[in-house]
Amino acid sequence: MNLTNAELQFLEEKCRLTTKKSKSSVSVKDLMEEGSLQFLKQIQPYIGSDKDYVTASLLMKRLAFLSVNVLLSFSAYNKIMELKLETIHIDDYIEKELWLPKIRFEPLHMKEIVEEVGAREEARDQLFKILFFDIYTPIIERLSKVANVSRFTLWENVMIYIYWLYETLLPSIGKEDIAGDFEALQYAPSQWFGLNKNPVKYFYSVKGTVAEKAIRSRKTCCFYYETNEEKSRCKTCPLACRNS
Repeated sequence: MNLTNAELQFLEEKCRLTTKKSKSSVSVKDLMEEGSLQFLKQIQPYIGSDKDYVTASLLMKRLAFLSVNVLLSFSAYNKIMELKLETIHIDDYIEKELWLPKIRFEPLHMKEIVEEVGAREEARDQLFKILFFDIYTPIIERLSKVANVSRFTLWENVMIYIYWLYETLLPSIGKEDIAGDFEALQYAPSQWFGLNKNPVKYFYSVKGTVAEKAIRSRKTCCFYYETNEEKSRCKTCPLACRNS
């Protein structure tokens, strides 16, 4: 089972998916096994900081689009991406002088959801466990260790894009019947995230109003201010929101 041309085009345009290998590409498995710190040093000029913890944090924000591709394919297309560390690649792309890598699955295989009572829920749980326990947890554990950065910061970097997916992107394409998928994410076992609490639920909160805009303040800082001379912060930065 494959993505349709329209589905693939949408993921490429909105979710940083690519099917074309760039000149510089690394598999997540290689990154995990031996190249974590080396890779952080390699991308620091693009990130704008020579601090490992800053680079790791900003890298994880980019890698959040892995979850966006996987979860959108499930919730919008009822298709399950087969996930293995060795088949997931980070491909270099520069857009407007910003390092915005794309996610490539090689090969890109999809599974069809069996149309039986309870089959979708069972497939959903299995997908969540693979995505978070088998893929994200080891990545975050590794980056947290080599860069000395909090796992909670790295997890929240992923969560903000998951919230964007279910609150903004999916509704924008007419997929409104996705409350069950998002709720299931919030009540997934905390062990799947390698934590003592589920980060989907922990970082989720009612949006407040900052400068007349609805903003969900983060609980942790992603260190974006360390990457620019102006020391400007994200709109959702807990320090910026607290001072507003």
